[in-house]
Amino acid sequence: MMKTFTVAKAASKGIVMGKAFVAVQEDLTADTRSIKDSEREMEWLKFQKAVKDAVEDLRVLAKDSDIFAAHLDVAEDTVLHDSVELKINSENKNAQLALEETVAEIVTMFESLDDEYLRERAADIKDVGKRIMCGLKGIKSNPFEGISEDVIVVAEDLAPSDTANMDFRYIKGFITEAGGVTSHVSIMARSMEIPAFVGVAEFRKNVTNEDYIILDAVGKEIIVNPDEETKEAYRKKAAEYKAMKAEFESMNNLPATTTDGRTVELFANVGSIVDVENAVTRGAEGIGLFRSEFLYMENTKFPTEQEQYDAYKKAIETMKHPVIIRTLDIGGDKELSYY
Repeated sequence: MMKTFTVAKAASKGIVMGKAFVAVQEDLTADTRSIKDSEREMEWLKFQKAVKDAVEDLRVLAKDSDIFAAHLDVAEDTVLHDSVELKINSENKNAQLALEETVAEIVTMFESLDDEYLRERAADIKDVGKRIMCGLKGIKSNPFEGISEDVIVVAEDLAPSDTANMDFRYIKGFITEAGGVTSHVSIMARSMEIPAFVGVAEFRKNVTNEDYIILDAVGKEIIVNPDEETKEAYRKKAAEYKAMKAEFESMNNLPATTTDGRTVELFANVGSIVDVENAVTRGAEGIGLFRSEFLYMENTKFPTEQEQYDAYKKAIETMKHPVIIRTLDIGGDKELSYY
């Protein structure tokens, strides 16, 4: 039976269709057993090995992703390590439980902040914790392995480690129950131009892997099990939207000149290198505002002078036009947990 769901806001626009792929999350609940004094060293070594493996994986991913670079900082953070070590040695908690409690404490701190962007960073802390916990539990499985047809991924939430495992030849759209417009999945969907809805409460209970979905992130509708007439109507709608986008994109490199002959400089506002690359693709003539605070807000410590230099250098080399960098805008609605 066909069902239609209206969604308030799209994280990334577009119209796509495909089978539902309902992501099943691994059980990463920690072992709750207490340990003996003689087991403390062994549990600490287990944690160090899981961190080492996570860091090695993240170093590879960080080469092409600012998000994973931030995750690498979290995985190497001494606050995380010291708290886990303290729980193992002073409270006789096994490595899994010590990690679970430490991550929960840090996440609670982030989620209590007023700034929406910083609250969303709690998901990054959870994802690093999940990666280390997988190491502790010996879990290597990839829930997105083996997808070989066009699908719409339906999940409670999607972390960077999830999307890193996806084959985007077949992933056509996302629907998540959690997350906001500044969450990882939203940012990633926009950068890859994958239609997405986030924050669709309790949607998973309405679909199975046998269902077919139309995701209309232009008209803000999800249609489950459409009939053939509805499918055909949305194929036409999707083609019209694609043609409109192509027409807009064909104008990317036209001079920004008004009909009465006045030329306007068209600059972009950005917060990351990905934003700069998108601005170049869309014909921007410079960067009017590089928000330097994002280098701080995506970090768990003050970025080094070298890290800042590398980011600005890459932005300038990528743009090849004027880049205006705003000095650090922190305070008020933007707080740093480490400051």
